[in-house]
Amino acid sequence: MSETDILEILLRGAAMGMTLLIAVAFFRLCGRSQAARFGALFALSAAVYIPLASPLIADSLGLAALPLGYFANLEVVFFWWFALALFCDDFRWKSWRLAPFVLVAAFLALERMAGLPPDMRVAAGLGCRTIALILMIHVLIIALKDWGDDLVEPRRKFRVLASTVIALVSGVTVTLEMWVVFAPKPDGLHMLQAVAFFVTAAGVGGWLLLARRHLLPMESRRPAVVSVQTGARPGVAPEDRALLDRLIAFMEAGGFAESGLTVRNLAERLNTQEHRLRAVINQGLGYRNFAAFLNRYRVDAAKAALSDPGQARRQVLQIALDLGYGSIAPFNRAFRDATGETPTGYRKAALADGMPSESSRPEQAGPAH
Repeated sequence: MSETDILEILLRGAAMGMTLLIAVAFFRLCGRSQAARFGALFALSAAVYIPLASPLIADSLGLAALPLGYFANLEVVFFWWFALALFCDDFRWKSWRLAPFVLVAAFLALERMAGLPPDMRVAAGLGCRTIALILMIHVLIIALKDWGDDLVEPRRKFRVLASTVIALVSGVTVTLEMWVVFAPKPDGLHMLQAVAFFVTAAGVGGWLLLARRHLLPMESRRPAVVSVQTGARPGVAPEDRALLDRLIAFMEAGGFAESGLTVRNLAERLNTQEHRLRAVINQGLGYRNFAAFLNRYRVDAAKAALSDPGQARRQVLQIALDLGYGSIAPFNRAFRDATGETPTGYRKAALADGMPSESSRPEQAGPAH
């Protein structure tokens, strides 16, 4: 065994050890966070994949490498689940999200089936890696899509730094695995991979261990309802209470209806730094996303307008535009997420409950002569 081989094994061993620490840290939070459960699953599978990706180590494991290899190669699916639960505040588990798991597992089984023609085994391997690549691209999209609205500072950084690094490392690894099917492996590929794993585990893993409690959404926490009159200021530093008061006063005065309102221009309206405003909304009110904070006020105003008999002939689209929505689609989506009903359905039910029947209405006086 050469010195290069020994160095590669040491790098992979160190990366595996750090990844196992991340898995343990996530497991300790599993009872309070769905993202932590998926994170633990991903970290554990990554810890298995790191040594198995080296032929030096995989060959020494004999038959044990086969079941471990199945689990390790599912890491991309576990990471996809983790990213969805972490970045999507309205994430709910749905059975269709098992589809990539089933497809990858099926392709892995076909790729390792000894009696299958070589061409079919190669096609199965390419199919497995194509799914992995698609999932990594989706992770990048959801990580960067709501970056501007994210109010959790550790998660906001993780969107750009750690998530991008992990997705890119995984994507490059998958691409190389697809490439070497048709071409010989270049010298030094496994050493380069070992260095990438070590750097990623040390950098991203170390930061993740420190930030995990603030990063992960806890299932028991709900946004606080605070008004100017309540006086309650949970989680807000004394020096930020005046800012929270100004924020709530601005929103209750109808500032939420400004079209295209963002954290940045709201901070300008309140004459404060953007990072302070993000912290106040997150820590003081419990919101993890600016759109959810904004929609709370807008949907409440929409409910009042839709249940008002005096506005019964007003178009739903006009209500949406007046509340700051750029079109009807995001308004319908936000309203349905908050109430479980469409705006039109809500209006029909509210007016039916609130308006007197024809027989009980007093007769209107005729025009004066």
